[in-house]
Amino acid sequence: MDIKINPVKILIFFVVSILLMAVIHFVTFYMTFYRDHAYYSIYKVFNMSLEDSFPSLFVIIEWFICLMLLILITMVSVRNNLPYFFWCVLGLLFLYFILDDFLSIHEKLVKPSREYFGATGFLYLGWMIPYSIGVVVIGLLFIKFLYGLPARIRNLFIISGFIFIAGSLGFELLESYYYYGYRTGLFVKKIQFQLSVIAGESFEMLGLAFFMYALLKYIKLSCKQGVRFLIR
Repeated sequence: MDIKINPVKILIFFVVSILLMAVIHFVTFYMTFYRDHAYYSIYKVFNMSLEDSFPSLFVIIEWFICLMLLILITMVSVRNNLPYFFWCVLGLLFLYFILDDFLSIHEKLVKPSREYFGATGFLYLGWMIPYSIGVVVIGLLFIKFLYGLPARIRNLFIISGFIFIAGSLGFELLESYYYYGYRTGLFVKKIQFQLSVIAGESFEMLGLAFFMYALLKYIKLSCKQGVRFLIR
């Protein structure tokens, strides 16, 4: 089966789309809260922090594409008697995160985590505490797997992981600080809060885009049998 695809063009498409969404989010936010509230409907559609917005759908699509690529790599690895366990685990992790986006699992952990850890300030949202522990544990378990990859692919995996974690956990600390400091809806009107939301969600999407690119490059290098990608 021949599939014509250009990973660089795909990466550029996703990066440009993410930057455009970030700009639209900020412009519509500013127009809504500092100029004319009539822009609120557009702001809601492109709000990067809402679950039912266009950026939310966009990131689900990114998760889904990465999951499909991981499944493809796993299947080809099994067929060619290559190691496949960690690819399968990665696929299951991505499936979990897709369900997390749909079911807002991490948001359900906010209150119990906050109460258990006594979280305040930058950790007020609470959920990032168990998730951070999970990231460290998974990272340690995957060290051997990472160093078994071709150097270029390994570097892309690490870079995409750092970008994603910076967005999903790093900037969440700032958002948590605003939740704790205001505890009312007033914080959403703060430019600093909106910038932290935009940066966090953009980094998360960029991390997934670079991971997608890394998977496509890996397929080109290591999965030539079973599926052939024609890459220009």
